[in-house]
Amino acid sequence: MGLAPPRAAAFLTRELTIIVAANIAGRCISRFGERPVLLAGVTVFALGRRRLPQLAAHEASLARILPGTVLIGIGAGFAWSGPPSP
Repeated sequence: MGLAPPRAAAFLTRELTIIVAANIAGRCISRFGERPVLLAGVTVFALGRRRLPQLAAHEASLARILPGTVLIGIGAGFAWSGPPSP
């Protein structure tokens, strides 16, 4: 894909965070219901998306990119997880 190492690491971290967050979200849905978990996921996702555009191209180090991508991963994992199977 031609990505620089910090950006590639950020994408991989986001994907792994989605997997972990979706597993946790399934348990949270059983406990709190779908609506609060979905709302929390969308809110965290929006915070992560708000963080990334504030970075300039010359500031795109892993330490600057990682917090936003982790927030996006957590939010996506919570927002995209469905109700648990019976």
